[in-house]
Amino acid sequence: MITRWRLLAAVVAASILLNAFLWLATLWWFPRANPNAILHFSATSGVDIIGEGSRISALPIAGLILLGLNSMLGIAVYRAEPRVAWVLWFTAILVQLVLLISFFVLRYANTTFPGN
Repeated sequence: MITRWRLLAAVVAASILLNAFLWLATLWWFPRANPNAILHFSATSGVDIIGEGSRISALPIAGLILLGLNSMLGIAVYRAEPRVAWVLWFTAILVQLVLLISFFVLRYANTTFPGN
């Protein structure tokens, strides 16, 4: 039987592993040296922001900050509202997944559109 503390450890570990994978993906698979990399793409308006490829590191940094905030807020509210704490901890995984998906969309945009 899985205890809630083992589940919490698994949730936090999954979030950390997803963020680590995002770091590795941005360092290995994104054209960081490209001075004209696509940094924001929208299905409705197309390419919105073009800049240095090294700025893609904002994705894993944001993920790391949100992981830390969700973890600390979850710990802070656990005694008063345990359900809210669990929502915060599980949301950290969802945030990392959304950031990973956005990374792969940006990578696809940078390898597909002409001039990149």
